[in-house]
Amino acid sequence: MPRRTLSRDELTYACIWEALRADWFQNLGSHYREQVKECRQLSAHYTQRLESLDQEAE
Repeated sequence: MPRRTLSRDELTYACIWEALRADWFQNLGSHYREQVKECRQLSAHYTQRLESLDQEAE
């Protein structure tokens, strides 16, 4: 199945969502450390994608 490209709005909400998930998992305890790491990585990836879209638009 081909992957579709997320829109700018979807990327923005994905950044926010993954950051919120990371905070939530962090509050659950240290045994969720890897889940926190994954959420933060996804948020950073979406942020970089948004920045690259901004550069392409210029």
